Amino acid sequence: MSYAASGSLTATIANYKLMVNGKEENLKNKPVVINGTTYLPVREVSQAVGYNVTLNKGNIMLDNGAAVIG
Repeated sequence: MSYAASGSLTATIANYKLMVNGKEENLKNKPVVINGTTYLPVREVSQAVGYNVTLNKGNIMLDNGAAVIG
């Protein structure tokens, strides 16, 4: 299901650096700032910190390969 938005939306490409353990990671997709909130590319940021990303029935799943107990 999708909805149409009325009005306008202003987004700004952010020139932020992603640092992981003191090393800069280059993002192919830049962060975006909309109404003062910064949105990051989930897959790229997650993979940079060691997580795999999958999409399952509308849910974003992050997995670092660690066993889940309990």
